Amino acid sequence: MGSGLSRSASVARGVLRESRKGGEGEVQDDVTVVILSAIEPPLPECLAAVEAQEGGPYRVVHIKDCFPMSRAFNEMIRQSAPSKCVVQVDSDVVLQPWAARRLHEAISTAWWCYAAFGQLFEDGFGPGGSVRIWRRWPVRLLGFRDVRCVDRDMHNRISLLGMRRLE
Repeated sequence: MGSGLSRSASVARGVLRESRKGGEGEVQDDVTVVILSAIEPPLPECLAAVEAQEGGPYRVVHIKDCFPMSRAFNEMIRQSAPSKCVVQVDSDVVLQPWAARRLHEAISTAWWCYAAFGQLFEDGFGPGGSVRIWRRWPVRLLGFRDVRCVDRDMHNRISLLGMRRLE
């Protein structure tokens, strides 16, 4: 993508780096993929990449023009029911085909984990943000608050319960 705005996800760092196929159809009931967009519609490449995820088809929810961010994140958790986990994808992100499956595998092997993160790489730039999978029940229990960094605030509060994140 020449605009520099889109990000190609390459789930990385240790346990999350892998490019093998497999797991077709195993996790679609446990995982919902949520695409978050504000103002602009999702990139066609983003939608195609979500539909092409290994281990799917997954239930896909699109949350658009929902402000502030805490409200959008809480809607993401609410609308992903009854799935146990939700993969959060920004609408300008193009996932590798194995991203959702590997994130689900990672969080499934760590009962103490409320979220797993995979590194994103921006064309022409390098490492950028992250794609995440959230375990719904602990996040739903606490809810995202309307603060500057909603995900950091969640981490600070949820870590008091002894839960951690995988990066």
